Amino acid sequence: MKLRLLILVLFPLLIACGQEETHAVYDTDSNPANFPPEAVELIRQIETGKLVGSEAITQAFGNVLTEHGDLLDRPEWKQTIGNMGNLFRATADSLSRQGIGSYSLAAEYYQLSALAHPEDQASRRMSGLFGSWLAAKADSTFSPEALAGDFKSLDIVVATTRRFISGDTLSQQFFATYLAPEIKKTAAAVGLFDPASLAGRPLSDRDLLARTGLADTSGLGK
Repeated sequence: MKLRLLILVLFPLLIACGQEETHAVYDTDSNPANFPPEAVELIRQIETGKLVGSEAITQAFGNVLTEHGDLLDRPEWKQTIGNMGNLFRATADSLSRQGIGSYSLAAEYYQLSALAHPEDQASRRMSGLFGSWLAAKADSTFSPEALAGDFKSLDIVVATTRRFISGDTLSQQFFATYLAPEIKKTAAAVGLFDPASLAGRPLSDRDLLARTGLADTSGLGK
């Protein structure tokens, strides 16, 4: 629900947004387009990071555009939204490099970026990749956030691996590109894939870990 309002309010103008290399959104000091104060403050809060995540940004947009719906027809506003899309993408890229604990917020910003640049295949692809993480979180039988921090349970690793590998292509790609390297790094630090730890696992678990490149189980026998 938290992105639905943003889609309904902004989609008509987001289609026309251009793409710029700069991450600057708008000159809020001089306000050359004479946007209303509420719109300028919204832009400023997004630029400075005072508004964080899709829910807060969605609500703020809804409040401003409820009072100033005429902004939707202004080319200066459309360009500003396009610039926001670039900022959302840069924010998402930065978050995605910070590890599992930041993946959920990265996913939200990739979704916002894809909305701002619906014609950009790269933005849509990243939104889809990280959308698989949000889908996993939404599953009440699964808690991928348990991977954040110094996890010490092979059960968590096996459940996570099986969940993503058994999913669609995007889910599998997300696992291979983002989850597997983080899992291997943390598991190595706590000895989770040591032979003694793996020896007691069912053969199906060991095969899964070997097939996905997480652990070398070749010397463990059957």
